[in-house]
Amino acid sequence: MGESNLENETKLQKYVDTHNIKAEHLVYKESLHTVADAIRVSGIGIDLIAKSIVMIGQNGDTIIAFVPGKSRASTKRVGKLLNQNAPKIASAEEALSNTGYPIGGTPFIGYPATRVVDKKIMEIEAVYSGGGSDRSLLKLWTSEISKFDVTIGRIRK
Repeated sequence: MGESNLENETKLQKYVDTHNIKAEHLVYKESLHTVADAIRVSGIGIDLIAKSIVMIGQNGDTIIAFVPGKSRASTKRVGKLLNQNAPKIASAEEALSNTGYPIGGTPFIGYPATRVVDKKIMEIEAVYSGGGSDRSLLKLWTSEISKFDVTIGRIRK
């Protein structure tokens, strides 16, 4: 799973193209590992940034909590929304193993997972989130989120 930035970015772009998803892939020269880095390097405001938090459900399944960039995901709320015990936040190794993407670049799409979206995200036309590597972002129109099997509710702390 030790793919390079370029391999991961290419893999995500291929997924977007193959599934006809309205999204724009943006690659930068500097690291965007944290939300603060993404804001500093891209100039995109915090209100347009979203994070994909990788969690592990009670049966070992991968759960992606998609929350606004300035928020933290509540494992309790995610569990309640999915009618299960609160999942645990994945370690960096688990996140990479389960999604194929590193933390700091994990996209919302492109791999099998249960997807839970904070309802605040759906109020925005498009959000910027992990683009497959720590130096890329994916601008995803929120109208595209409905193409996936998602559960929407309040999951931010």
